[in-house]
Amino acid sequence: MPTARPDFATEMVGAQELHMEILDPTTRNVWQSLGPVTRAEYDAFPLEAVSVTGGERMSPAKSLYRHWVAGLLIASFVGCGGGDSTERTVRADEIPVAHTPPGCYGDVMPPPVLASCTEPLVEEAPDLRGMWRAVSIESDGMESPDHPALGSLQRIEQCGDRVVITGGGVVHDMRADGTEENGVNDVAEFDCATPITVVATFENGVHVLRPVGLPTEVTRRRDGDDLIWEYIGFTARLQLVGPPELDPEDL
Repeated sequence: MPTARPDFATEMVGAQELHMEILDPTTRNVWQSLGPVTRAEYDAFPLEAVSVTGGERMSPAKSLYRHWVAGLLIASFVGCGGGDSTERTVRADEIPVAHTPPGCYGDVMPPPVLASCTEPLVEEAPDLRGMWRAVSIESDGMESPDHPALGSLQRIEQCGDRVVITGGGVVHDMRADGTEENGVNDVAEFDCATPITVVATFENGVHVLRPVGLPTEVTRRRDGDDLIWEYIGFTARLQLVGPPELDPEDL
């Protein structure tokens, strides 16, 4: 069994550098590295299967990311011993719902929410996963080269029927199940404060958002390799620049 580092910290070291996160399947705890790690250290870090209730063997999951805030209570890696490893599906409902931080997240996009989730997408879900950049905007049928959304980034994560869209300062986490309870229950992007409830569904290959109390829809769909985002007052074409785990600072 690899030796666990016993040190704890009340403040993060090298918050904007790469860190590693381990999901322990026996306790559902998430362990984070105390200090930065290199890609080589991440690739070499062993993940050995552990026994859980019923004798099933599960492998921990790991991810690599940058922290977006400092001052968190974190712990270093924990290693577990075992024999042959068997992958376990990490389901969407095992990961807490994410929300927009107070006042929105500013210039630094927070880390991915569903990075450790391995549940397959539901059958009706279009695959919209990725880091996307708006490359053209049309408003009233005309190109809008000065539109503020042009060049903006948005990250779309999916797992099961769950979708997390991060961009414009907000984190909107939802289930595309047609209910208000499991839709977006967060704040609006325009002021980072107004509460919103938005029903999410998958309809004929389209992700549809219907804000409660407003006679409008926001949709996202694939068009070949691109993403078409129809918002209030404009339509944007976005191009894929990387996977959801991509750090925008690396662009």
